[in-house]
Amino acid sequence: MQLNEVATGSHILTEHYDRGLADLFAEQDEITEAVVATIEPQLYAMESIRAQRKPPDNMDARDLVIKGCRITGG
Repeated sequence: MQLNEVATGSHILTEHYDRGLADLFAEQDEITEAVVATIEPQLYAMESIRAQRKPPDNMDARDLVIKGCRITGG
């Protein structure tokens, strides 16, 4: 399996899975876990950057969230 970044063509993840058909679902789970573990940190970082660039649609909602965090200590 090979996971590439489309924009640059660079390899993000390369793994080999050589199991028989009896372990197909276990292999599928391993592939899913590997892909998620590889791209999850990048997705969180990109989403954080995107969220900081976009102003809130509703300042009232933002204020309520801030008040809620102060009340709950979060």
